[in-house]
Amino acid sequence: MPLISLAPMPQGIVKESFERYYESRVKEFEIKDRITEIKNMKFTISLLEEYIDLVDPSLMDVPMRQFILETGWFQSELFTEYNNIAGMKYPYIRKTTAAGTALGYARYNHWTDSVDDYIHWRDHWMSKGYSTKDYYDFLKDINYSISSSYEILLKNIQI
Repeated sequence: MPLISLAPMPQGIVKESFERYYESRVKEFEIKDRITEIKNMKFTISLLEEYIDLVDPSLMDVPMRQFILETGWFQSELFTEYNNIAGMKYPYIRKTTAAGTALGYARYNHWTDSVDDYIHWRDHWMSKGYSTKDYYDFLKDINYSISSSYEILLKNIQI
């Protein structure tokens, strides 16, 4: 009868590499699970910050100021009733998470869908060659706002 033996455990660099890979996969699944949890939770600013940190930390500066300005500190009807965090219009030529329209703007099933759509919107413009290295210049270049004081308003928001 043949003897059955266990394969030797990896050692050294192979073992360390395997452990790093395993830890990264566990972390990846934990992040996905947390995102799923947040997608079922009622809005709070701290949840918004956590969600942004998980999906795209670059949104924490200028875009976060936009979210605050566009929603009046998250009090506007467009946000409270229709989950539109950035005053987005319904897009007809790019990927979207919008569920329809309301009040002439995009309507979302959940506030996180609006954040995700903002990312799609930004990525759409980047695919057209626009740079977000200086976000204020980016917003000017794409004519985001007709207000000449939009940048000043954003910069005056303390987050």
